Amino acid sequence: MKETRYSNDSLVPMSIDRMPGFVAIADLDLTILGCSELWKSNLGILKGDSLYKLPVVKNNLSDWDVILDEAAQGIEQFFLELNIDEDSIYRWSLNPYDLGNNKKGIIIQRVFVKNAREERIMKLRKQANRVADIGYWEVDLIKKTVFWSSITKRIHEVSNDFEPNLEQGINFYKDGYSRDKITEVINKAIETGIGWTEELTLLTTKGNEVWVNARGEAQFENGKCVRLLGTLKDINPIKKRELELERSEERFRMAFNNTLIAFLLIDAKTFQIKNVNKAAEGIFGFTREEFLKLKIKDLAHPSDNLESLDQITNLFKLQENRLDFEQTYFHKDGSEIIANVYASLIFKESGEPDTLVAQIRDITELKKKSEE
Repeated sequence: MKETRYSNDSLVPMSIDRMPGFVAIADLDLTILGCSELWKSNLGILKGDSLYKLPVVKNNLSDWDVILDEAAQGIEQFFLELNIDEDSIYRWSLNPYDLGNNKKGIIIQRVFVKNAREERIMKLRKQANRVADIGYWEVDLIKKTVFWSSITKRIHEVSNDFEPNLEQGINFYKDGYSRDKITEVINKAIETGIGWTEELTLLTTKGNEVWVNARGEAQFENGKCVRLLGTLKDINPIKKRELELERSEERFRMAFNNTLIAFLLIDAKTFQIKNVNKAAEGIFGFTREEFLKLKIKDLAHPSDNLESLDQITNLFKLQENRLDFEQTYFHKDGSEIIANVYASLIFKESGEPDTLVAQIRDITELKKKSEE
């Protein structure tokens, strides 16, 4: 067996400078006694330097001092280093080492674990798998390659063997706002590193229009953008419901503002009047500001309050979908108004009653003529 030779001052192998990889030996004062050539050339600290000087570690770990202190006490230590410059992950280990002559030391090794880019892709895939129907994608700007997951391809309605490029990916977005917007945010991300979250429209290969939530971010190396990656989610059903709700609300606003029938929006808990239209101001004689200081019972004739309250209670208990009844109200000048009331209830998403919508039609003159 070939005998190992050591340096004169300690039992540090003289061949340590020829050892492969990142290897160094230090004493318990954390002074380097010897190291490999790869250690010297890449980490930039030499024999006689302190381990505290390791910049690649200090930039990654806030508890580096604690790790070194415990290693100096003979406690094995290890940690992972994310090297941004190399886009790689390394595993460090600090283990007790016998220097001979009753002296203890530490042997430090740094071993390549994996490419950080691959790690990011794996994490992205796992995240996408945990959340239903979220596709992911990546654009390598150096190699000019584009990757789409199976869900991303399904959203675009392309085959599994479809190989896109960046221009094709952009052209799937609907011409106009969506395509202009995705082009804008991609260029901005490449220039500044600012990511994006947008709701845009795609046109699939089958000609179907699909709303998607598009998210993306840029990654840089040495100040240059080298890749884009992100996720894509089909939000078509949700977006269609939102648009239909917006159209319904717009139709309601049109009716609310332009009809000759009085509209009163009433808080379902307090019965405080929240809003009225111009027709209500004309029928009751109050201004909108005056209405907002009143509750609906302040307008109703006392003899009708209990009856209408019973009907509204039935509405709240879902025993009725809507109400249609006759009630007497007071005008601002004290005169009586006989009205036909149509009421319905708007609920919150939680199912809790939110707003009572009352449509009030003045039938005072009609009632008088009928009696005559």
